[in-house]
Formats: sequence, C-alpha cells, structure tokens
Amino acid sequence: MKDEFILDGASYLKKYKDKIADEFDHFYSVWVYDKYEKFPVLSYFTDQEGRVIRALTPETPSKVMSSLYPKQVEYENELKEEYKKIAEEKGFVVEPIVKSSIVQSPFKVCAYKLSGDERLIKKLLFSEKIKGLNYFSLSEKITDEIFEFILNNYKKYDEGIFYFPYMNEIHLFMKLPEGVPTEWKSLYIDIARVLKTKLIEKYDFVESSYKLPEMGIKDHALCVLKIPTNKILDLDFKNIYQQFLKKIEKQIEEIRSLEI
Repeated sequence: MKDEFILDGASYLKKYKDKIADEFDHFYSVWVYDKYEKFPVLSYFTDQEGRVIRALTPETPSKVMSSLYPKQVEYENELKEEYKKIAEEKGFVVEPIVKSSIVQSPFKVCAYKLSGDERLIKKLLFSEKIKGLNYFSLSEKITDEIFEFILNNYKKYDEGIFYFPYMNEIHLFMKLPEGVPTEWKSLYIDIARVLKTKLIEKYDFVESSYKLPEMGIKDHALCVLKIPTNKILDLDFKNIYQQFLKKIEKQIEEIRSLEI
C-alpha cells in the first residue's frame, strides 16, 4: 500500500500543481476514520518527494485545515484492514471510512502517535517549535498512560463526564444530573459556574468551554471545561465532578431550609 500511496500522492500533487497556491505547502493525505467516531483517525501524508508521515489523530485532516480536490482511493480495502487491526489490538471494533484529498498549510493536524520519514518529521516539528505551535509536536507529550486514557474515553461518557478530544485539547462536558427539578436547574448551573471559576483560578491549564455542536449530545451541561491533552491525567476530574455535585447539593439544601 505504501508504494501505491507514494505514487498516487506524487502524481496527484503534480496534476494540481498549477492550481494550488505556491505560497502554501501541500501534502496528499489519506485518512481512515470510524463511522461512529469511537476511535482516533489514522492519517497518512505524503509530499511530492514521496516522504510519508503516518499519524493517529483526534480528527480528520479535512476538519481542521484546508482540504482540496478529494479523490477515490484504489487501495481503500488495505487501509480499512489496517485500521481495523489497530483498533482490534486495543480492544475496539470500528466501521472504517476512507477519504483523501490534497491538504494545504498551515498544518493543524494534531498527532497522538507519529511515525514515518524522520527528516520530514523533524522539519515539521522544528517549524512548530519556532512558531510556538503544538500540533504534530503533541505526540512528543503523549505518554502510554495518556494514550490509553484517550482511547478508553474517546468521545464517550464515563461517570457523568463526556470526554471530547479536539485538536490539542480535551473538552470535558460535565452533565447536569438527571432528576434535578426544572426550577432548580438554573441554580445548579450558577453555583457550578462559581466553582468552575475557582478551579480555573487554581489551575492555570484549565479553561472554560461550552457544549460544542460536534459533541452530538442533547444533555444539559452542569459545566464544561477544556485542558491540554497532555494534562488529562494531572487532575482527577471524576472526583472534581463529584465534589462539585456535593457542594452544589449542600448549597441547595441550605436554600431549601430557609424560612420566610
């Protein structure tokens, strides 16, 4: 498959050479993703010199950067089998979909795992470092423990928290508990907002976020946070969520007990 990919990419880039802007760098990219988005994306990139990069990424290249001239991939079945094998080795079952196109700089694809042509990788990593960017460079900060956590919590709920990786961050959607009476929901959220502010003041890598449409969830949010992907194990967010609920419920009980 690799030789086919290199030849395919080189000829495709050459074909559109006069139609793509010279001031940008370009790769031919092929990516495989799960139909139900329950596993990271397998992305391949090649340049006109035939240098190849292989990456496991949070999202498809077309979602985060300019994607031009999509085309059909003849070696689609090989890519699907490779993707299935990677997922199965980690205990996941996927339904692969393959897409391809020319992608244009600036390259904003983040990588959990990165391999391929060392010279090209070093060039891209160096470029990111001098610009203060953290896309492909993210792979240098992802330990085995962090990677396992990402896989096990990729776009799914765990004890009331929905984990949504996007680029070099993870958004944490903390669900408003079911059964909260309608008249108390706003108060729950207001108290959570105060607690969230205190948390952000205490930890400078924690930021406020919101429910993104891409999350595809209908639940009401108690609060939403985001943190750098490589910081996901620095705090026990399950415990933080439970502490939020306990403190909110304590305040609610005090308000309920007020006499007029």
